[in-house]
Amino acid sequence: LQKQASEIAPTPYVARGDAQNAARLASLRTVGQDNVALAAAEKARSSAAGPLYEAARQGRSPVDTAGIKAKIDSLLSRNPGNRELVSELANIRRGLVDEKGILRNSAEEVASVVDGLKTAIRDEKNKFIAGSLRTLQTDLEKAIPGYEKAQSTFKKMSEPVNQMQVGQYLEK
Repeated sequence: LQKQASEIAPTPYVARGDAQNAARLASLRTVGQDNVALAAAEKARSSAAGPLYEAARQGRSPVDTAGIKAKIDSLLSRNPGNRELVSELANIRRGLVDEKGILRNSAEEVASVVDGLKTAIRDEKNKFIAGSLRTLQTDLEKAIPGYEKAQSTFKKMSEPVNQMQVGQYLEK
């Protein structure tokens, strides 16, 4: 009816609808801003978190993952019928030990396992085992000195980025 009314003649009803839509759009633009502001927020996040991640990955202290490997072995022994979980746990375990079965203790190698876990968690086929994988991810992140601080900084700096992305999506 509004569309038909607007084609016949502008009415206060149509004018009010247009004003409301303009107000909604203006409000969204204060959140979504523009692509330049979004790029600047992403750059600020990278500038703040990037060096922290790099420092954590290049850490000289050995990373102790023995407890995490034991947790994985326990999960494997208790869940032999859960193919998705077994498959992902086996991948994680392979990343934590070298070809001789010796635990990796390099921060960079363990961080690589964390990166693989993030990909596995996002995989749609793993939605039912995501909780177990997130627990292992958290354990591995805690094992790498400085990694939690990098994660915390990235999360904090992602808030404005995420708000802008949502605002721009809603604007479209």
